[in-house]
Amino acid sequence: MTFDEFKVLAKGLKCAYTSPNFLPDEYAVKTWYKFIGDLPCDLATACIEKYIATNKYPPTIADIRETVADMMVGTKDWSESWKQVARFISLYGLPNESKAYEQMDEPTRESVKRLGWKNLCMSTNQTADRANYRMVYEAVVNEKKQNLSLPDNLRLKLSNIKMLGE
Repeated sequence: MTFDEFKVLAKGLKCAYTSPNFLPDEYAVKTWYKFIGDLPCDLATACIEKYIATNKYPPTIADIRETVADMMVGTKDWSESWKQVARFISLYGLPNESKAYEQMDEPTRESVKRLGWKNLCMSTNQTADRANYRMVYEAVVNEKKQNLSLPDNLRLKLSNIKMLGE
């Protein structure tokens, strides 16, 4: 989004949260833009409007980034995802792994890949599989949300720092 587009959003935030300490000056507006300016304007607008509609206290940058991550990753509960996996196992079985993956959302697909399609299909202990799936699915969703909570430029910087350390 452009800085001009963001200034319109900032004015909307200022109208909703009238505290003089919230976005008090141009420096604060520029700092906010630095951390959420990488978002498409439509997405930022939707997230800010959702935040305004559901929260009576002014947001932090982290609140807006978290709202973005929640909207992009979705709010499917791990148990809904597990039901989907169990249904795909019964529908497709071991030989049709790729067909099952095609119909899964990204966190579900990543969780199944980490546990192994073959392992899940061949398992005789669904209680243990379900417990393991919950841990893996929640970790996958948290990783995705954490990643989406960071602005693109900061994510790139951290990735470069990590590569230097390796």
